[in-house]
Amino acid sequence: MTDRNNMRKIMTGKISGARVMLFLLTMLSCGRHAMAHKVQMFTSSGCITIGQTVSIDAIITDAPASTYYNWQFKGTNGNWVCFTNGSNAINGQQFTVSGASAAGPANNAPQLNILNASAVLDNLSIRCLMRENASPCGAPSGTVYGGDDLNTGEVKTLRLRLAADPANCSISCTSNLLNNTDGYYGGLEAVTYVSPNSFTDHNFSTGAGASDFNVNMSGTGSFKVMNNPFAAYAAFAKFAPHSGNYQMVVKGNTDAASKAWYKTITVIPGQTYSFSVWAAKVDNTAPKIQLKANGVEIATALLPSANGTWQQLNGTYAVPPGVTSVTFAILDKNAATTAHNYVLDDICLVKTNEGVTIGDRVWFDVNKNGAQDAGEPGVNAVTVKLYYDGNGDNNADSVNPVQTAITNSTGAYSFTHVIAGKYFVQFTLPAGYTGFTTQDATGVPIGQNSAVNVTTGKTGTHNFVSDFLTKDAGLVKDLTISGKAFMDVNGLTDNAVNGTLISAASGTALYANLFKGTSFVSSAAVVNGLYTFDSLAGNSPYTIAISTVQATSASTALSVLPAGWLNTGENTGTSNANDGLPNGLLVVSIAETNVANANFGMQQRPHAGSVTNPAQVNPGTAVSITIPASSFASSDVSPGIVSTLKLITFPSDANSITVGTNTYYASATGIPSVCPTATCAVFPVTTGIAIAAPNGVPSGVIKIDPVNGAVTVPLRFVSIDNGNAQSTDTGTVNIPFVVPDLTPNITASPNVLHGATTFNVTVAVSEINNVATQGLVTVYIPKDSRVTFTFNQNLNTIGSSPATPLNNSIWTYNGTNSFYHIFTTNNVIAANNFSTFGFVATFNPGSTKGKYPMTATITSGSGKENNTTNNSDSEILSYFSN
Repeated sequence: MTDRNNMRKIMTGKISGARVMLFLLTMLSCGRHAMAHKVQMFTSSGCITIGQTVSIDAIITDAPASTYYNWQFKGTNGNWVCFTNGSNAINGQQFTVSGASAAGPANNAPQLNILNASAVLDNLSIRCLMRENASPCGAPSGTVYGGDDLNTGEVKTLRLRLAADPANCSISCTSNLLNNTDGYYGGLEAVTYVSPNSFTDHNFSTGAGASDFNVNMSGTGSFKVMNNPFAAYAAFAKFAPHSGNYQMVVKGNTDAASKAWYKTITVIPGQTYSFSVWAAKVDNTAPKIQLKANGVEIATALLPSANGTWQQLNGTYAVPPGVTSVTFAILDKNAATTAHNYVLDDICLVKTNEGVTIGDRVWFDVNKNGAQDAGEPGVNAVTVKLYYDGNGDNNADSVNPVQTAITNSTGAYSFTHVIAGKYFVQFTLPAGYTGFTTQDATGVPIGQNSAVNVTTGKTGTHNFVSDFLTKDAGLVKDLTISGKAFMDVNGLTDNAVNGTLISAASGTALYANLFKGTSFVSSAAVVNGLYTFDSLAGNSPYTIAISTVQATSASTALSVLPAGWLNTGENTGTSNANDGLPNGLLVVSIAETNVANANFGMQQRPHAGSVTNPAQVNPGTAVSITIPASSFASSDVSPGIVSTLKLITFPSDANSITVGTNTYYASATGIPSVCPTATCAVFPVTTGIAIAAPNGVPSGVIKIDPVNGAVTVPLRFVSIDNGNAQSTDTGTVNIPFVVPDLTPNITASPNVLHGATTFNVTVAVSEINNVATQGLVTVYIPKDSRVTFTFNQNLNTIGSSPATPLNNSIWTYNGTNSFYHIFTTNNVIAANNFSTFGFVATFNPGSTKGKYPMTATITSGSGKENNTTNNSDSEILSYFSN
């Protein structure tokens, strides 16, 4: 308390002599006067720190020992309430208070202590009431000092404020315009009392600030730093400072260029500064407070009409290049016509690095879903502008942006050192992008979504009071998929999807149908072999189906081609590759760029026809005949060509089929012990037998061994072209085999013989099946000792009236057999024709008589016949003895 008592001594003065002091006390006790019971100042600036104890004392003068003291506060309801020692409810919260009241001594109010301060104490008004001989609480008006009008020039109230933040220009609890690394701030508190009613104002000492007005003068163009405007100038209203003990009370003049306060500081070119002040009216004049920086207006406002209503003005100033010094000033813009009066408090000047940061990313929303998905890249070199929007109507208050930023390689941008306030962000759509993605997409959290209007390219207006790093913008591109349809006659034999561009298959128009998952997206007609899908989202897999059917929303991904057509392959790109499954479906994944050459190949299948060869004589058992290469009917649409024939079944009515040096059988049991060719095997039913056939003509020899008899062997095959396309129709080479049917007719003339008789014998071998013979024909006639003859090959006829023509020249006789006369010929007996041989014989019955059957038999297989039911004929000779 030593300093406090010394202060009291200063305030009361060191008047010598006890009688003088007694005189003063007597005067005070005898009557009230304008200077009695006076609060000169509060020992606290009113600055509070959360969690600490608020301690406030009052410097009192002219208060006798009979004075009762009681501290009061003004609650949010506007009523003054006396503190009590102990628990007090202040603005809805309980606080422990000590020093609330005391009785005497003279000039010694108790020190008020409020424990464990909190934010509810901010803006709380405090005062110290005094009354003689009784508590001032609840006392009648006119008996209380410190809160009424008995001493109008005294300090009335102290406004408690939260401790100042260098980045917060709302209030300050310390001296005016203290230097810090980022600027200046203050609350006009640096006032030193030398003696009662005498003080030195340090707010306008060298370096602290300056004014064009006169300090501590009474006329226009003057100012005082006081607690109560009324104490400075009696015509002014009575109210507390915006913060702390003191405010600058200005009595204006009629010069609009006069600066009530100004300060020149060294600045950083290109840096933005924030300049602010709290101001209020004190009478019925109408000041219009103006803030300037180097003569440039940066803020102005007509103060609220109610006296004592504080309003903050805030302006920002971007220092131009080359400028290193700026004068910041506070003026009355309306002073040109009339002098106006007002108060100022809590002047603040800070660099914007004490402000907020706004950002932060522009990205390419490849899949257009309004979300920043993994892998979606940032967009470089996008111009982003920040605009001030004080009234929040989403229109810039100035055409000039507060700041401009350019995104980096990751798409990041930021506006730093922004003074808290209302702004919106404007994004410039860069070249190569078609628009902005969905704003605030449903289900996408803030920070992962796009905050930009798709039409205007700007965000909504936001009141930025702290760093805000979610003003993101998503850009979109209308990506495309395009491709071609080819008549690819060589298929994938070159491992490429290529060929001749086509727009139709067999006269039916082609369509490319696009699906995303199972959902139909779009259908594009193939024109001149080309198709395109527009306005697609990226980072998405699509399926394209080539088809003669135009898809709808009810369709599924399916390739439909006309009969006889097939898909040969699909591929994205121009390299020699394919998707591995020729089905007319192609999966295309768009990343971040357009996809071209999503191509399809197709072709018409080759044709396999049927041919029936001319009938030929069945060669008989284990004999194969060659099938003419021209027997295979196959074709392909130009420029395709048939390159391979494939035998697909083992032919019926055949013992074997030989291809080149390989002979095939229907089953293993049919394979002979000795293979007739290099290789014998069972016919491969599953794979068939592929035969090289350039232009459909087999290059190897094909043979058939038919079963015996009149049969037609069907050799079934398919055609394969140079694109490995296989015919759906089956070709057949029908190979008919026929067999001749021979029958003999033997005659003897005469056929009644008496004794030894000469007679003529003829054997006519007839073909009765309309098939010419092939190969050896053999006729057997049994030997009989009674019959003798000589065969004459030169004999042309036999008998007379008429003579019978003979063909002995083509027949050969073999008599070496003990039992048979054997006649053979290799000459062909024409279909439905005959060949006759004959001879002259002698029959000698001896002494016997009877009947002798002379028989001619054609051996089985003669001339390739196989019918033996009619191969014998007999002539009965009747003979008698001599």
